[in-house]
Amino acid sequence: MDIKELQEKIRKTDEDRGWDVSFLSQTFTHLIEEMGEIARHILFRDGYKTGDLSREVNDEEFGKELADAIIFLVKIANAQKINLDEAIQKKANKNWDERFPVEECLKDSKDYVERQQKILDSFREKLK
Repeated sequence: MDIKELQEKIRKTDEDRGWDVSFLSQTFTHLIEEMGEIARHILFRDGYKTGDLSREVNDEEFGKELADAIIFLVKIANAQKINLDEAIQKKANKNWDERFPVEECLKDSKDYVERQQKILDSFREKLK
């Protein structure tokens, strides 16, 4: 399913169930809730959090949370009558063609990795 089809399917689903009359603030709050669940998965995956909830952190559950977030983003676009397919194409093309030239980004990425390595090395020294 492409973005246009997804947007239409969600629009129709919401209309059929009367969900298209929700306040935008409610839909946004649901999106933020899903983002929090995504954050929890990432914190467990990165090893920052541990414990009983770690058994719920798996690829299938993570995928469900990502899907929920995308659905709520589409609902927000629909409420504002934004064609996401067009908006994404325009924004992606501008980013890739103008804002983020390949060579500059590769240099920035290399510098970032080096900075992160220094931070990790510093932490390792403190833990000795």
